[in-house]
Amino acid sequence: MELARGAGSRCPASPTIRPISSSWGRPLSGLAWTGISSGITWVILGVGLGAPAGEFTLFGEPADARRRAELLDEGLDVLAGLWSGRPFSYAGKHYAVGPVSFTPTPRQRPRIPIWVGGELPAAGPLARAARWDGFVPIHRERPGGVATPDDIAAVRDRIGNLRGSTESFDIAVWGELDSAGQVAATLPAYRDAGATWWIESPQSRPGWLEAVRERLHRGPEVQSLRG
Repeated sequence: MELARGAGSRCPASPTIRPISSSWGRPLSGLAWTGISSGITWVILGVGLGAPAGEFTLFGEPADARRRAELLDEGLDVLAGLWSGRPFSYAGKHYAVGPVSFTPTPRQRPRIPIWVGGELPAAGPLARAARWDGFVPIHRERPGGVATPDDIAAVRDRIGNLRGSTESFDIAVWGELDSAGQVAATLPAYRDAGATWWIESPQSRPGWLEAVRERLHRGPEVQSLRG
């Protein structure tokens, strides 16, 4: 689980990028996670293709990116349909469901927001994100994969063109844990570019838990990215 931080009073619980295209992340396990989190008032589901591809082949999962993209797209359609609580049927290339009704339904209505994670400069993840509620871009040509404010502005414009507007759409910047207190100076540029969230992830090394606690104690340090 990941905690996406803003400067508001609420902090959502979220599995940052869940590979619905794998057997351990397919729609039924997503529904199980929904049931576990049904008592949480604010949840975001983060999804993506998953990487590296070699980890999928070790467990007999498809490594082909195109097939995993198909599984992801169909899986999201299935989840959204089942979250409605109404009788639902689906017949796709990879999944066949129902007719069935799913309960408990999410407390958030009309459904849990879906954020799509994906690499830039590829166009596919951005186009997929535009069909849902948010985008977490990771730029393969930037240090640490962290998208720059110019990258975020380009994402905002492209999302706006695809959706007709960026209203009610989230763009999250995924960075490393700000242990040195240097992020505050960079966030205004990201806010101006259209970012609505800043997500910090600790590196897997000794002392990471203490670093997270210290960072949480320091707080957001800046005005909300939403202005």
